[in-house]
Amino acid sequence: MKLSDDKMPAPEMPVSETDSCPWLTTRRFALLLGGLLLLSFYPVLVGNQAWFYRDYGFLGYPFAFFNREALWSGEIPFWNPLIHCGVPHFAQWNTMVLYPGSLIYLLVPLPWGLAWFCVAHLFLGGMGMWRLVREDTGSNFGAAFAGVAFVFSGLVLACVIYPNYLVAFGWLPWVYLYARSAMEPDNWRALIKAVIAGSMQMLSGAPELILMTWLMIGAVVIARAWGGKERSAKLRASAGSLFCVVALIAGLCAFQLFPFFDLLLQSQRSLDTGDGFWSLPAWGWINFVAPLFSNFQTDQGVFVQAGQSFFPSVYLGVVTLALALLARGGKRFEIAVLWFCALIALLLAFGEAGFLYPLLKSVSPIGVARFPVKGVLLLGFIVPLLAGYGLATWERNRDCRRALAVPGLVVIAVVGAGIALGMNAPLPELRTPEATTNGYVRIAFLVGGLAMLFAWNRSSDAAKRLLPIALIALIWVDAKIHAPILNPTIGADAFEPGLAAAYHRQSDPDFGKQGRLMLSPEAEKALHRKMVPKFSDDFMGQRLAYWGNLNMLDAIPKVNGAATLTPKRWTLFETDLYQFDEMPDQSLMDFLGVSAVTDPAIMVKWQARAGGMSLASGGQTEQPGGPAAGTWWRGTNWNPRETVYVPRTAATNGSATITDFTRSRNSISCIVNCESESVIVVSETQSPGWKAYLDGKPAETFSANFAFLGVRVPAGEHKLKLKYLEKGFVMGSVLSVLTLMACFYLRRLTPSPPIETQ
Repeated sequence: MKLSDDKMPAPEMPVSETDSCPWLTTRRFALLLGGLLLLSFYPVLVGNQAWFYRDYGFLGYPFAFFNREALWSGEIPFWNPLIHCGVPHFAQWNTMVLYPGSLIYLLVPLPWGLAWFCVAHLFLGGMGMWRLVREDTGSNFGAAFAGVAFVFSGLVLACVIYPNYLVAFGWLPWVYLYARSAMEPDNWRALIKAVIAGSMQMLSGAPELILMTWLMIGAVVIARAWGGKERSAKLRASAGSLFCVVALIAGLCAFQLFPFFDLLLQSQRSLDTGDGFWSLPAWGWINFVAPLFSNFQTDQGVFVQAGQSFFPSVYLGVVTLALALLARGGKRFEIAVLWFCALIALLLAFGEAGFLYPLLKSVSPIGVARFPVKGVLLLGFIVPLLAGYGLATWERNRDCRRALAVPGLVVIAVVGAGIALGMNAPLPELRTPEATTNGYVRIAFLVGGLAMLFAWNRSSDAAKRLLPIALIALIWVDAKIHAPILNPTIGADAFEPGLAAAYHRQSDPDFGKQGRLMLSPEAEKALHRKMVPKFSDDFMGQRLAYWGNLNMLDAIPKVNGAATLTPKRWTLFETDLYQFDEMPDQSLMDFLGVSAVTDPAIMVKWQARAGGMSLASGGQTEQPGGPAAGTWWRGTNWNPRETVYVPRTAATNGSATITDFTRSRNSISCIVNCESESVIVVSETQSPGWKAYLDGKPAETFSANFAFLGVRVPAGEHKLKLKYLEKGFVMGSVLSVLTLMACFYLRRLTPSPPIETQ
C-alpha cells in the first residue's frame, strides 16, 4: 500500500527528471535561506542595531515588551493601564499575547528577541514555499526560487514593521499546502496539520490576510473538485472537509477570537470605518515592478508611494513576475484560479477607485476593516508561488525561448512605461532621478536573470551547477537594493527600558511617579507630521515625547496611545479631547490625574502640574444622564471633585474617603469609607470586562463621566476590588480545550503506516 506524502512523509521527495538542481536538498536549501537571512539582518540579530521604523518602534515593540514583562511575572495581560486611560490588551488580537511563537522574544532578550521572532517567521515562510512548490512540481530549482522570492520581495520585507503580518505570511504556505491535502478522502493526518498551521496563522491577528487566505483556498479546492468524474460527490466531500478544518481552527482559537469580537462590537469600528483611505493608486500596480515610480522622498530619504504609505514597498520582483507569467502545466486550472484570486485582491486594493470594494462594502461587513491597500498582501504569496511553477515549466522545455521572452518583454514594457510616466509626472516631487535610475536597474536585473536561463543549454556542467545559485543570488540582491531605505536601524540601546524617564528625572525627580502624562494636541499632531532627518534623533525625540505607545517602555501611564481598537465611548472622548490645538480645561486634566503635560516651548520636555486627582474619588454630587463627549467638560463650570455624571442617580450626598489605593495590570483595589451611599468613580476606561467586588461580593459597574468606571458603594467602610477579565476568554478557553480533545480523537483515526518487509 502506498500512502501520500501527507500520510507518510519521506526524508526527501522524488526529484523530477528535468530538475536542474537535484543536489539542492531540503537541508541545503534551509542552510541557503538561513544564510541569506543572516547576511541580510545580522546587525539586528547579533549586532548592536535594532529595527524601529514606524509601527515597529511605537506599536509592535512596546506591545512585545509589555507582553514579556507581564508573562514573566506570571500574569496574562488582559488590560493595559498605560495607554488610553486603560484599554483591553489581550483582546486586540494583533498583540499576540498567547501565540506560541512569542516564546522567541520571551526567551531571547529584547530588542534582539523581536528581531529573531520576525526573521524566524521569514524563514518559516520560505521553507513552506519550498515545500509547497517542491511537492507540486518536483523541481528543486523552482522550489528554491519560489522560497527565496517569497521571503525577499519588497512587499514581504515591508511587513517587518508589522510583526503580526510576518507571522501570517510565515504560516500561509503551510496552511495552503496542508489545507489542499486535507480535502483528500480520509486524510486525517493532513487535516490535523492544516488545523495546526491554520490556528497558528489565526493567532497572528492579521484578519485581512487570514480571510483572503481561506477564500483563496476555498476557490482552489472548488476548482480541484470541479474537474473529473463524480463532480457533485467531490464538491460535497471537499466542502465538508473545508468546513471541518475551518471549524476546528475557530474552535482551537476561540480563547482569542471570542474576546476580539467582544471588543470589536464595543469598539469605535463600524461598517463605515473603511472609507478607502490608503488605497492602492490607480497606477500603483506599476510599482510591483518599478518600486520608486510616482514616489516622493521624505526628509529622511525614505521613498513613499503617493496615495498610500501603509506599505513602504509593494515591489514583487521583475524576474519573479516574469516567471509567474510563464506558469503552465498539469495544474493549469488551479493556476488560473490563483491568477483570478490575485486579480480580485488587486481590485480590492484599489478601494473606492475600483468597482469591487464599494460593491462588497454595500453587501458585506468589509467596512469594519481599514486600508484597502492590504489587498495586495495576497499577491505577495501568489506571485512567488506561480514563479516557482513557471520555472518548473521552463525546466520541462528549456528550448522554448519565445515563451520565456514574452513575459520578459511584458515586464520590461511596464517598467519602461513607469520610467516614461515618472519623468513627466505632474508634481515636481514625483519626478526624481532616483526613480528613473531605479527603473533602468530593474530592467538590468530582469535581462540578467533571463539571460541566465537563455544560456542554460550552452553552458558547461559546472556552470549549470552555479547558474541556479546565481539566479537566486540575483533576486536576493534585487530585493535588497530595490529601495534606498526600507527597514532602517538605529542603536539597540535606544530601546533601553526607563531611558526617557531617567532623562526627565534629572530635572524633575518625581517625573512619572504619580498620575498620568498628557501629550498636548499640538505636539501629537506635530510628531505625526514632522520628522527629523537623522533616524536616531527622530526616534529619541519620540521616546522623550512619549509618542504612540513608547511610554510603555518606561511603565508610565498616558492619556492617549496607539491601540488598534478602543471602546467606543472612550474613542469619542479622546477624539474630542485632541481635535483642537489647545489643551483641555484644567478641571478635566485634574479628573484624569494628569501630573505632567508637554512643554509648549519644547515638545520633548514636560511641565509638571499640580491638582491632579487620585485615579479613584467619591462623594461627588450625582448628575443624571449620559452626556455626550464635548458638552459637559468644556469651560470651567464642571468640577470633578464636586460633580459626577451617572446613568441614574440616588438621593444621597455624603463625603467619601479612599485609602490604600493600589493597582496592577488587571486589577484595582482600595479601601472606601462613605458617610452615605456614594458613587466611586475611577478615571479608568469603562469596559464590560471590569468586575467589581465589595468586601468580596459582586457589585455593579457602570459608565461614569461618560467613558469611565463607576461603582456604587453603600455607607460604611468597604474593601473595593476591581478585576478585569475577558468573559470571552473563559468561554473560549473551554471551547478550545474541547476542540483540542476532538483533534486528538481525529488524529487517532489516522491508520499507522504499514511496515514494509522484504
